Amino acid sequence: MTVTITLDGKPFTGNATIALTSPVPGTPGAGGPVVAVGPSRTLKTIKAALASFSAIGGTILLDPGTYTEASDIEVPVTIRAAGKVVFNWTGQPLMWDQAGFVNRADFLLDGSTFGIEMFGAMAQDSAATAVRPYAGTHTTLRNVIIHDCADGVLTNPSIEYLGIFDSEIYRCSGDDQSHGIYVATAAKLVHLERVNVHDLLSPGNFVKSRAIRTELVTCTLGGPTSTSGSKLLDACEGGTVVVTGGVWQKPANANDSHVMIGIASENTNAGHGGATITGVTIKANCDLPLAINFDPLATMAFSSCTFSGNKVLSTGSKGPVTGLPV
Repeated sequence: MTVTITLDGKPFTGNATIALTSPVPGTPGAGGPVVAVGPSRTLKTIKAALASFSAIGGTILLDPGTYTEASDIEVPVTIRAAGKVVFNWTGQPLMWDQAGFVNRADFLLDGSTFGIEMFGAMAQDSAATAVRPYAGTHTTLRNVIIHDCADGVLTNPSIEYLGIFDSEIYRCSGDDQSHGIYVATAAKLVHLERVNVHDLLSPGNFVKSRAIRTELVTCTLGGPTSTSGSKLLDACEGGTVVVTGGVWQKPANANDSHVMIGIASENTNAGHGGATITGVTIKANCDLPLAINFDPLATMAFSSCTFSGNKVLSTGSKGPVTGLPV
């Protein structure tokens, strides 16, 4: 497309490629009050704290303990652990959208140095999840552990940003549409950093992203006991995928016929940016293909990766896959 921009005060006209990305958010609710929540506090529940906030939101300092409430976040909010926090939703009513947290505004869930553990968000179908961001939101999770939920994180379409840092997701056990992390269509930016997704109990994907841009930094996907689950990373609508560092592994007895990474297996609605995978240790200790690229207009490029154990590196691709050992 042709655009006109101003560069150093001088007009410039020419051809340009515009990358749609979403800015990394700040701290939601930073302009509002900071309140403490806990069994011995005046505000004993997250719901009570949320009700006290105006439209600018606020920050909740959550006392250590086990909580069973589900929360609907409608204003910008940061929830920060002031000690070890556990959310146990086993047998408890979830939000109307089958989630422990539904956020329709920007949301930061921060385990701080203590950690936040979440489990028990289950339903008879695949929709239950620990965290469900809605369209237009920026959502950040830091130092959280999510396990024994149908989905770990499940977004609605058209989110602006999902960032997960220093976290672990495992034993997701819904149906074949359940995933460790699932990002719905038209998302702008997904950034996962030092995230470990392993030991799924469902045949879904470890990370499934329909985002325009998906970034993984030093993430661990799969592992020596991750015998269930489909692709480790599935960018099923194409887009741009950038992976730096980390470890991917499928064990010898993996009971699935899917590849470790695939792009554009369903369509290319997210674009033709392709995938670059750099510096990843890949332990494909099974006979499954390692990579498949369904987009003839994009390249899947591996560089500086360490490979072991695989017999079939790539098969069935419509677009180029480069950098795999011969």
